[in-house]
Amino acid sequence: MNLNERKPHLGIHGADGAIEPLAGLSIDGLVYIGYGVAELQEILQVKLSQELYEECALIRDELLRRAIEAN
Repeated sequence: MNLNERKPHLGIHGADGAIEPLAGLSIDGLVYIGYGVAELQEILQVKLSQELYEECALIRDELLRRAIEAN
């Protein structure tokens, strides 16, 4: 077994079908794991209109993390 391998062996399947590695999960991100990217973008727009900026930051961070992992 290669301990330096970057691809996860254990994880949770997200709504997009991508595997979210256990090592990359945080308490804040668990709230949004069941949502796909399109749903997160819609939620972000709603939270922006309600001026809930802390929640917007969490959603933005989750979207960025997923974009980085996809590349």
